[in-house]
Amino acid sequence: MNEPSMDPPLAAVVLALADDEHMVGARHTAWIGLGPFLEEDLAFCSIAQDELGHAIALYEMLPAAQASGIDAFGLLREPSAYRSSWLAEWECTDWADSLVRQWLYDRAETLRWEWLREMSSPPLADLAARALSEESFHLAHAEHLLCRVMPSTEEAKRRLVASTSRFLGMSDNFWVDLDLGLRQQWEQLVAGDLARWGVEGTALLNTPQVAPADRSVRSPGFDAFHAELTEVVALDPSAIW
Repeated sequence: MNEPSMDPPLAAVVLALADDEHMVGARHTAWIGLGPFLEEDLAFCSIAQDELGHAIALYEMLPAAQASGIDAFGLLREPSAYRSSWLAEWECTDWADSLVRQWLYDRAETLRWEWLREMSSPPLADLAARALSEESFHLAHAEHLLCRVMPSTEEAKRRLVASTSRFLGMSDNFWVDLDLGLRQQWEQLVAGDLARWGVEGTALLNTPQVAPADRSVRSPGFDAFHAELTEVVALDPSAIW
């Protein structure tokens, strides 16, 4: 169902969030069955399902997605037509990277859903309220693990700080055109989390940027990732499932 008053600026926010949810959800699925312990397999499976469900619900509110069909819009656009961030798209081959990405992403995602809940009308505001109830569990998952693992050993802290630095170097790309007054709040929350875990966050938040401040530019490896996502549907895009 359309958001009844979705003007172009709001549609841009919704598209960026939908594409982020799609890509991060798909990336999370790579850890199903490969997590460091069984409960983590289940957690990432559940979080991935939630994020992909949010993506579908947001796509359903976009007139462009309705016109082409949700599956075609979500899977078969040209790479430059996606508005996902490098943070969401990045391939995490190390569990430390995936856990840190989940924490930073869900910190930002929660703020964007809160903004949509307050600044939009039903049904988008209602969707935001439902999503926030799920996001509280996602964020609690990341915080619970990081507060235990980050201070556990010097090696653990070194690896997790390196992951944090890597993804904070994508902040400009994440927030470009979508700041909504939220970036400063996000940085304060991130710094607060790091302080609780015994890490000084000022230098990390000033990490040199490695991603362009342009969401139409795809991250390295996106083409191969997109090919995997479309491997089945590309066999017959007109098929009805």
